[in-house]
Amino acid sequence: MGGELKQVGTPGEIFFSPSSPEVTLFVGMENIFPGEIRREGDKKYFYLGQKAVETGLRAREIWASGPNT
Repeated sequence: MGGELKQVGTPGEIFFSPSSPEVTLFVGMENIFPGEIRREGDKKYFYLGQKAVETGLRAREIWASGPNT
């Protein structure tokens, strides 16, 4: 990351809510999917093209998965 501090937080905050794609890769997430988060009522959905999946409240516009997720 070029010696720059990208995110400050507890290990859980950084792992489960990374602030950028760089942090996501740093904590070991292997699959990163850029998409769009849409709120529909009291739920959030992650859209990748026309496909959607319900997601957690901490979701951002990047959804990642790794060996332990």
